[in-house]
Amino acid sequence: MILFLNYLFINLSSEIDVEQLYNELLHIFSIEISRNMLFLITSLSTTFITFLMLLLFKPFIEIYLLHYFKFSFFILINLFSISSIFIVLRIYGYSRLYLLAYILLSSFVMFYFEKIINRLS
Repeated sequence: MILFLNYLFINLSSEIDVEQLYNELLHIFSIEISRNMLFLITSLSTTFITFLMLLLFKPFIEIYLLHYFKFSFFILINLFSISSIFIVLRIYGYSRLYLLAYILLSSFVMFYFEKIINRLS
């Protein structure tokens, strides 16, 4: 679900610039890559980093919850992961409105999936 939301966010951003990523991948692998494939690579990277950060920061969530709401923890994780991937892959021109929608929707998805998983276990 996070992957789909990220891909949708990137795809809906009309002025997104993935040319630098395209040039670097073309230089490294010497193959033509479509724009949709670049979007998928970026979406997969962001999703992977998001879940990696969740695993990494899981021990600190109880400390964080003493002072803040759990939903804000997921917003923080999503913000860190998407910003780090966009900086590393040099993605520019994304829609800030869609970025805000992505961060909020993905945080809601993570929040409710965690509640569902906790109820099942």
